[in-house]
Amino acid sequence: MSKTKRGEETNIPSFATYGKIKKNNGCHFDVLCIDNIHRIGRLTKKAKQKQKYQKDDYVVIGIWEFQTARTHCDILGPLYPVPIYIQEIFNKIDSTNNTGDIVFTYGDTEIDFSGPSTADVDFDAI
Repeated sequence: MSKTKRGEETNIPSFATYGKIKKNNGCHFDVLCIDNIHRIGRLTKKAKQKQKYQKDDYVVIGIWEFQTARTHCDILGPLYPVPIYIQEIFNKIDSTNNTGDIVFTYGDTEIDFSGPSTADVDFDAI
């Protein structure tokens, strides 16, 4: 259980996870989830009654399990007080500036493309 800014205790469901609001898009929010995936979040009725949400607020979210791409979530309410380990995780995510995309890296060895060119091959002999 955690307390809201008004001092009320909120029950965090077992299926819920955490997120950080990155942008307000009218009635929807861009939420960076704890698994480093950006999702579109919408407020539930209960969350609308609680408080106003701003950029960099920590929230409790429920990911849409019925959606195969899992790109949307429900904002269930604020997360207050924010546990230190949650802040540390989001600080690491923010410091890497990772967009959630796959990043391909290459080692020190380069790929060798110095093989025979098509100009050196006699296609009539094949």
